[in-house]
Order: sequence, then C-alpha cells, then structure tokens
Amino acid sequence: MQTVRNIKTIYILPREDYVEKALLKTWLYESTNPFPSKIKAIDASSITRLVIQQNEEAIIRDQNTNRLLMVILRNRIGPDALEHFNTTITSMFDYRRPVARQETESLNQGHLTAAGYLATRQCGIFTHVLNLKNKFRGSSLQYEHEAKVVAANALLFNYAMGLFPVEVTSNINQVIENYQLPRLDGYNYGTVDKGFTVSYMGKNIQLPFLLELCQAYASLNYAKYNHIDYNILDFAFACITKRGIKNNNNNQSIIEEGNFEGGNFFLSKWGIKIEMATNTFWCWPEKDEHGTTALPSYGYQAGWSQNLSQKTVTAITRWRKGTENPAHIKYRQNQIDDDSYATTALKNSIKKDENEDEDEEEELENEEIGEFMQLRFNQRKWI
Repeated sequence: MQTVRNIKTIYILPREDYVEKALLKTWLYESTNPFPSKIKAIDASSITRLVIQQNEEAIIRDQNTNRLLMVILRNRIGPDALEHFNTTITSMFDYRRPVARQETESLNQGHLTAAGYLATRQCGIFTHVLNLKNKFRGSSLQYEHEAKVVAANALLFNYAMGLFPVEVTSNINQVIENYQLPRLDGYNYGTVDKGFTVSYMGKNIQLPFLLELCQAYASLNYAKYNHIDYNILDFAFACITKRGIKNNNNNQSIIEEGNFEGGNFFLSKWGIKIEMATNTFWCWPEKDEHGTTALPSYGYQAGWSQNLSQKTVTAITRWRKGTENPAHIKYRQNQIDDDSYATTALKNSIKKDENEDEDEEEELENEEIGEFMQLRFNQRKWI
C-alpha cells in the first residue's frame, strides 16, 4: 500500500457568495425537500460549485494557499476488509445504543453509535464508551464483538495512514505522540497499541498492525445539517462501506444494488459535493463547514468514521498526568465495576505508566515506523 499517486488535483476558490457560518444548522437536500416547513433547509444545488462524481477520485486544494481540503478515493478497500466493515457496523447497532441526536432521529436521518474511549458529557471524565445494551455487558459476547470492532477500525486506520497525504498522517502521528493517546484497544486502557484479530469465514486471523484512533463511529443511514466540528485533528476520515436501495420483501428489509439522490457529503464554504458510493474513502477538514445531503427513506448507507474530540484528549491528558479530580476517578470506577476485564486493564495501565522508562518508549516508537504498510504482505484480499 502506497500513498495515492496519479490522482488529479483540483484547485478551487471559496464560493463568492460564501458568508461565514450563515448556513450553520441548515439542512441540504437534493431536488425535493423532505423536511417540514419549520426546518431550515436549502437545495444543495444553490451552493454547488464542484461535483466529484461516484466514479471519480480527486485531491482538492485551496487555489490561493495550496492547503489540502479533501482526498476522495474509490474502491481502495479490499473486499474482505469491506465485508468485515459491514458486518461490524450491523453488530454495532445490535449491541449498542445510538448516540442521542434528536435533530437527526426526529427527521428520519439515521443514527450514529460510538466505540472506544470518550469523555463523559456530564463532567469530562475519561472512560471507555458505556453504550452497550445491558444484556451484553460483562459477557463473552461483549468482548467477541469488541475484538471485531477493534479489527475493523484498525484496518481502516492503516488504510488512512498508508493512503492519505502527509498533511493528514503527520498530524495524526503528532497528536497521538504529543498527548500519549491510547488506541481503540478493546478496553485495555493503553496497555497495547498493535495487533488485532479479524474474523473471516469462521476463522480468527491474527494481524500485527497498529491500532487505530481511540474513538470511532458507525453510521447507518446518517445525515446531518451543515455544521463545524471543533475537534483536535486537522482532518477526519470516513469510509462508506455499503450504499444501496432498501426493499421490503416478506417483512424483511433487503439491501439491493442501486443508487439514490441524497446522502452526499458537502464542504459548504467551497461548494464541493462528493457523490457517495460503496467503497468511498475520504478525508476532510472538520473545522470547515460540512454536512450531508438528506437521505430518502428508501436509501441505505453505512459507514465507519474516525476523529478525535478535544474534550476526550483533555480528559486523557488529566488521566495520564494523574491530575484527575478524585471524585471523577471514583465515578469512573463505579461505572466499570461490573466489568472485571476493563477494571483489571485500567489498573495495569496505571501501573505501566508508573514503571515505563524512556528506553522502552523509544523502542516502541522505532517499531512503529512503516508498520501500517504491511497490509500488502497479507495473502487475503484486505487491500
């Protein structure tokens, strides 16, 4: 796997009629407005200046500054990896509660659900995501599911680090190193940072690759109005793993091949619309206004995305430095008391931090160099 080459670069200027933040929380739709009259919405074509069609790849830059805006890749994910991505997205919604997003759910614009580590909304305490349905907590099914989620997102992360330009990858590496961030490691609280298992045709395959960013999101038929994410990375990245048409057959929903109008990614300041398709992999600057055009009820679109919130990084920093409020430490412990695996991992992580010396850290960094390129040596069709 090598960083993308021989892809056209498009240079673009901001929209002449762009007014900063004027369209925040405005929904974009294509052709037909599906929303009630009280919902602020506009036809996406009114601000569209550039369309990247479903069969196109592109690198897009600011014409004035050469700043990287987006990279859009098609069919770069291997069929085995893509199948695993889809299986884990389905299981995410079977095992976990969705993120509460009234503004999307009430308008039938899908769901997100989270994996990994997040800071609690109440007081910014660092902990692993506690969104598992009660019947799965502490069970063997929980950790079988978690292992598959780790593998899916580790594969996606390795694709990102192997394919995206240095503006994207160097920033990710710098943030991980500067803040000593744990990886999405199956509730091991930073005691491991590489190696994961992929379940393929009933067999578990051990792969040695780097683990991913510490938080990830599965999406199902999800769209959101024009907004800004004030996260810590310069770029987020995502993959549409499946797109098609929902058909009901004998009271069962079947996803068939086909296209629909909507569910397309938009970078509003620049008037860029990215037509989504199965196996679309792209990155974008989260601090630029962006959104997704409204999805019709018959459209199906699933994906994985990875980013990193500032709130989570702040909570991790306090945890690493031992400066957490004692009440917060107790709060977290009470949350995970019913999960003996996570409790033990947390204790081991704290002990590791206390004993780790500089030589061990340097050795670990050296081992990481080029690790994410090893995907190409695997015989299965992960790439």
